[in-house]
Amino acid sequence: TQLTARGNSVAALLGSASGELHLAAGQGSVSKFVLEAAGLNIANAAFVRLFGDRQVPLNCLVADFRLDEGIALPRTFVLDTPDATIAVTGAINLQGERYDLTLHPQSRGVRVFSLRSPLYVRGSFGDPEVGVDRRSVALRAGAAVVLGAVAAPVAGLLALVNPGGDSGSPCAGLQRGARR
Repeated sequence: TQLTARGNSVAALLGSASGELHLAAGQGSVSKFVLEAAGLNIANAAFVRLFGDRQVPLNCLVADFRLDEGIALPRTFVLDTPDATIAVTGAINLQGERYDLTLHPQSRGVRVFSLRSPLYVRGSFGDPEVGVDRRSVALRAGAAVVLGAVAAPVAGLLALVNPGGDSGSPCAGLQRGARR
């Protein structure tokens, strides 16, 4: 980590910070509901809400930021668990106290009724707006309708099934890269 900053308060120092910031965590946990909701895994999120949340162990959280006059740009920003990997892109404006981030979740394992859309976090630190990429959700829902109308109602559900991704954790490579 190499940062330069000026000011007489934490807010002023963060708002003027330039340099590099590397963060890595290899222990901890995250809510199962948060992971399912981030992946827009509707059925799984509903199941967790109905039968209780649990904590999922954290494989790693790795963040490598370039800062320029209070604007933090992630070169790498990944949260990895046994259930999902979430990559984050965008920017954090520390001077204006605003987010403009996109979360790209990748679930592991089969998920039924998964809309698999990026999420965004925008707005101020005090009142962030969290939403989905409506275009991506609309395309997936449209594919389900077309498949259902053309093939059969059951085939329409195929557009909403996420077969899961690679089960390997990217942590070792990410942590080496963040230490550069």
